[in-house]
Amino acid sequence: MAYRRRVHAGVRLNVLVTPLWQARPGRERCFRYDQCSAAVSPETTVRLNEIEFGDPGDFEHVYETLFKFARTYSFEADAEDYLIHITTGTHVAQICLFLLTESRYLPGRLLQASPERDRAAPGEIKIIDLDLSKYDRIASRFREEQSDAVSYLKGGIETRNSAFNELIDRIEQVAIATRDPLLLMEPTGAGKSKLARRIFELKKLRHTVTGEFVDVNCATLRGDAAMYAVWPCKRRFYRSPAG
Repeated sequence: MAYRRRVHAGVRLNVLVTPLWQARPGRERCFRYDQCSAAVSPETTVRLNEIEFGDPGDFEHVYETLFKFARTYSFEADAEDYLIHITTGTHVAQICLFLLTESRYLPGRLLQASPERDRAAPGEIKIIDLDLSKYDRIASRFREEQSDAVSYLKGGIETRNSAFNELIDRIEQVAIATRDPLLLMEPTGAGKSKLARRIFELKKLRHTVTGEFVDVNCATLRGDAAMYAVWPCKRRFYRSPAG
């Protein structure tokens, strides 16, 4: 698994290795790698970065280890171009590198290498930029999805009221992006229940909530009945907080 960054004056290749590399097979492999790099690309500097993954299949531990590496590495994104090679390594490490690159903790682009069927050929390298705004069809699809979501929240009724349109746009952005509870505060009869149901249905289409929508009229709730309505249970087993 390698982490590569390209600078204007040359190339520095940072290779992430585990302590096992110091064993004879790993040490020889790294030595051959350094020799090959020097022969093929003299301007390339190879640097070994030792990282202890522990269990390479433990997603949480691998992510934390790579996250710590990303936070302590001195990036200079304004002057340098970073490429993160994700072809080698375990699937867990590849996923973690992808997530760290997508979230910009690793401020670069992904590098994917694949061999040709003819093993004598040099193979193919692809650079993947995770900035989706640079892909016209994907960006167009996102805009279309956002427009459909806003229209759904409006009940399919278009309006020229700029304040209302801005409010719905903000609700759409927040409702889709968060899993936290939402509180709608408006006067009686403003349509909070309908909007809440539409928000729930929209989030369910995006698979961010489960279950069914439950409509509760809070004005009718009193005392113990409030707890029973919000957290239903069999009455014979229900006891008030007082005992």
